[in-house]
Amino acid sequence: MSLNSFCKRRSIFCNLVLSIIYIIFSKSLSSHHVMEV
Repeated sequence: MSLNSFCKRRSIFCNLVLSIIYIIFSKSLSSHHVMEV
């Protein structure tokens, strides 16, 4: 994955993006039960 090299250059930004993606993913799983966007 080219994301790996990108993360090594900007770990802070990468961590932020990963956190946001993780949060969105979690909300998506929750929204699956209750369709509230």
